[in-house]
Amino acid sequence: MYLGFVEDKEFGKVLIYTRRGMRRVKAEWKCGVLIMHVGAGMPLNEIMFHIENMRPRLAQLRTTAEADTLHYYDGQEIKCFRHTIKISADLLRESYAKYGSHPDGTLYVAVPAGSDFMRSGVTATISACLKRLMSTRAEQELIPFAQAVASEKGLKPRGFVVGRGMRKLGHCTADGVISLSYNLMFYPEELVRYVVCHELAHLAVFNHSKQFHNECNRLCNGLEKELEQKLRKTKLPLLK
Repeated sequence: MYLGFVEDKEFGKVLIYTRRGMRRVKAEWKCGVLIMHVGAGMPLNEIMFHIENMRPRLAQLRTTAEADTLHYYDGQEIKCFRHTIKISADLLRESYAKYGSHPDGTLYVAVPAGSDFMRSGVTATISACLKRLMSTRAEQELIPFAQAVASEKGLKPRGFVVGRGMRKLGHCTADGVISLSYNLMFYPEELVRYVVCHELAHLAVFNHSKQFHNECNRLCNGLEKELEQKLRKTKLPLLK
């Protein structure tokens, strides 16, 4: 429950939320604002004590949050799986955001002219448009690609389907159906191929044992570890 806010000399407006039965004080940064979660009934002086006592950690949390903050900008080009998406402010001054493809096949997301790209609402709108734009293309592009990789490796999964996971980009069921997240559309082709090979390896070994990694590495032509590290370091251009 929202309790109110306090003003801090270093962090500015700090929003206070309470929760019945909560024993530990928790803090998070959202959209540049510090939010403190405290137990119901905690007096103001105790809340201020916790802010002061946690100050170094709160500053570190802010630094981490700022590094992870997602921003778009006018003229930005986002490289994706076999596509480039251009972000722009619409010169026609439409009052709503739009997305699609130009006659030459170039994909775009456009927001109204004069939009402040630093506002969280604009960021959320662009992220939502990007998701819709690529989710509509995932089945017709990811599945044929995955089928071609499987054929190249001489493997025959029961089938491929498109899922929606952001953290779990692929999954292989016990009966051999492989699910690939549409969010793979935001990764370069070599990493999409790696995820496909990872799931294909589960057709032979249904766990993550040494035997599995040997099979996955074979399918990845000896590059499993390198590709896994690249995947971990690649950040999706989307809000979670």
